[in-house]
Amino acid sequence: MGKTKETKQEIMKVTKQLILEKGYAQVTMNDVTQASGISAGGLYYHYRTVGDIVKEILTAETNDIWESIGSPRDPQELFDAVRIYLESEKHELLNYRNSLNWVLYEYYFSFPREQRETLLKQQHEKTADMLRNILSPFICDNDRLNILINSICIELFGLTMLSMTGVIEEKIIDSRFENLLSEIKKNTEQEN
Repeated sequence: MGKTKETKQEIMKVTKQLILEKGYAQVTMNDVTQASGISAGGLYYHYRTVGDIVKEILTAETNDIWESIGSPRDPQELFDAVRIYLESEKHELLNYRNSLNWVLYEYYFSFPREQRETLLKQQHEKTADMLRNILSPFICDNDRLNILINSICIELFGLTMLSMTGVIEEKIIDSRFENLLSEIKKNTEQEN
């Protein structure tokens, strides 16, 4: 791993921790400089704002999740991949105070309404595209595929909102995720 990549990863790690401790709006570039031990010049060489760092954190962590899923070749690999994805989401939901979801919502809600709506729509489209990539080889009917993708997104958004209230329970997550897996299975079986 190159020095630049190591430095950026350290900056992202420190920034995420600071945001989880203080809240997005309270973290400054000076805070990141002090906590990381990287000079201001070094920090500004890589990023202009805390928002730029957060954007890269979100991209990196989202890409890591989808890369771990890969491209399932058969229905069993698909179910295994979806289970891996849902387990990572479950971890985020149960640990919301240390969650990327918390950072994500603070980040998005720091923007004016119109810009926030655009950013949230882009995030939804990215998630939907990733889901489409892994589900489309198994579900050819576009209408069914779109309904399933939106169902998954709605479920995850609702559970995320519930987790942010602090009242989420593991059994609720497990129940909802089992329903999603059943829905995926039903839709893939209709293709065969």
